[in-house]
Amino acid sequence: MRRHLMLGLLALTLTLTTTSCELVQREPAGGVGEAGAAAGSSAAAASGAPGLEAVLPEGVRPLAPYSPGIRAGGFVHLAGQIGRVPATGALAEGGTAAELEQATRNMGAILTEAGATVADLVSCTLYLVDINDYVVVNEVWASFVADPPPARTTVAVAALPAGASVEVSCIARDPTSSR
Repeated sequence: MRRHLMLGLLALTLTLTTTSCELVQREPAGGVGEAGAAAGSSAAAASGAPGLEAVLPEGVRPLAPYSPGIRAGGFVHLAGQIGRVPATGALAEGGTAAELEQATRNMGAILTEAGATVADLVSCTLYLVDINDYVVVNEVWASFVADPPPARTTVAVAALPAGASVEVSCIARDPTSSR
């Protein structure tokens, strides 16, 4: 029992640490802020890390300095997406279901930019502020994913960026990769 409690606390601490990092809002290089238009196209990562390519769809503006997607090693890693409407920057209205629907649209834009589809999803993690939303999330999720659905983990967390009630991150195979 004590070991399970310690592991749970460690997972919660890691989740809160990761989530709190996403709350930092910075203006990207070039001066395009949250309210500015984000020019989108896949581009080589500025860090010069070999084998990494940022996937930056038009209109998807991160809350912090991270890439919405990274192409690496035959996979596309999608950053956590909340239900922010790209045109306004506000969360989709209507609660957890509406937020998850918008988050899946945001993910779809990243997948499309990467040349992938929901059928390429391999593994996803959903973060819920209220675990009681699990049934609602499953209904929305079932309408989004392809068959067979990707592997999935759902985790309850204390808080998410921008006051969101749900966040989802995924890994997809890269159909453009020769691996």
